[in-house]
Amino acid sequence: MNTAPAIRPVCLIVCLLTIQCSQMAFAQEEPRRLLEDLFGESGAAYSRVGIPRRAELKGLSDDEKKTLESIVKIHEYPIYVMTFYGDYGFDDFLKAGHPRSYAARYHEEGCSGFSTLPKKGNKLFGRNFDLSIYPVLVMFTDPPNGYASVSLNIADSIDRYLDDPSKQNIRDVLEYPYLTLDGMNEYGVAITPFYIEGEEVYDPGKININTFEVKRLVLDYAKNVDEAIKLFGEYNNIESENTHYQVADALGNSAVIEYYDGKVNATRNVERWQVVTNFMIKGAAPDSFLDVCWRYDTVYNVLESSNGIINRKKGMDILSSVSVWHVPRGNGRYTYTCWSVIYDITDGHVDVCPGRQYDIKKHFKLDMVNDLEAARVQMTPLTMTTAGKLKASLRIKNLSPHPSNKTFVKFYLSRTKKLREDAILIARKKLTSIKAGGKTTVRMENNLPGGISSGAYYLIGIIDEEGKLNDPQRNNNTIASLKQITLN
Repeated sequence: MNTAPAIRPVCLIVCLLTIQCSQMAFAQEEPRRLLEDLFGESGAAYSRVGIPRRAELKGLSDDEKKTLESIVKIHEYPIYVMTFYGDYGFDDFLKAGHPRSYAARYHEEGCSGFSTLPKKGNKLFGRNFDLSIYPVLVMFTDPPNGYASVSLNIADSIDRYLDDPSKQNIRDVLEYPYLTLDGMNEYGVAITPFYIEGEEVYDPGKININTFEVKRLVLDYAKNVDEAIKLFGEYNNIESENTHYQVADALGNSAVIEYYDGKVNATRNVERWQVVTNFMIKGAAPDSFLDVCWRYDTVYNVLESSNGIINRKKGMDILSSVSVWHVPRGNGRYTYTCWSVIYDITDGHVDVCPGRQYDIKKHFKLDMVNDLEAARVQMTPLTMTTAGKLKASLRIKNLSPHPSNKTFVKFYLSRTKKLREDAILIARKKLTSIKAGGKTTVRMENNLPGGISSGAYYLIGIIDEEGKLNDPQRNNNTIASLKQITLN
């Protein structure tokens, strides 16, 4: 968005009581008949929502219009998908924040979450959002000064916008980056909150933000758990007394972040998994909480038995086992699992099941950051005729904790070690996915192109010259040979 006021309107204001951990899930209501998955399957419920004809668009930027046009309904539950284009002003907002009296007053009740952090294999981050029955929004953002992410939100503002596309309802939809409930960014950092009864921690010298904005802060600016913890300490969370958070990263770190003793505290994982529900951890041993909360016990015991090694399907089964349905919370109201989500923080896959209906599983993919290094390039022979055949190899390392996407590598002959316009392309080869932390060698054996001049050349190998990969570290994608080849 073009501007960011100091106090942003919050269209989702809910004050609720806590679900006691001792309450067991009530019987699930009969699931409604549902349609097939969206992508590539018959019977898919897919409709582009876009912009209703009567929408009040005056004053909207092109990016804001593109954002509204991107809204797609992928299931009748309903589940919506939206891509937020451009800037939503979060950098500017963080300079001012909120007054201390401002709060979203939104308590996430009986949620359950976990991270799994095996030495080998994909690392997962799972969460049940327990509150009530709401439409679901899966939102993709990629701010110019932050990291791309996927997050889940309650889609009630979209429903209101479709019923009445007024200027205010449009603005409410465009506020969704400020209403994040859980998410994962392109570096594999995931975050989710849980309601607790804790302590207020306040520093009058810091900017105030609320629990929604804490999550956006981490998704937009943290590359790992350490950076997330540091960000927590730089701002006041004006809802610190009723929320703690779990953060995990693709490097294998997880932490529960809480406010007590006048400061931000982080309890890091000591096992290859970490479980969180709705009570303060305060640095205690994870097995000391067994028999405190049935949801915690259930998740912990399953992960302990597998040493934290599970796949996404098993992760969703775990969330299903601790989901809640029609749990009384007073005044004739009930709590339900609004959604269950598994974030694969290694490869960017996301599975979402709405409203405890586990026969619906919507799948999404966030393009994760790659960091491919051109480590060594070699060729043979070092003396040959211009009509000869050259053999060469390029050694490539994946320095990121994510498997790389497919792309191409190119081999050039160049008079200098720099890739200049007069360099001669001699081969373009496919590069398959490289596992996190892995390496591979791409080889070529080609006749030299006709018309090449005799003389001395360096061999240059370059990864992804076309820019297909999400690789911000481009300075290590190119390498030149130590020795020259002489063409006669």
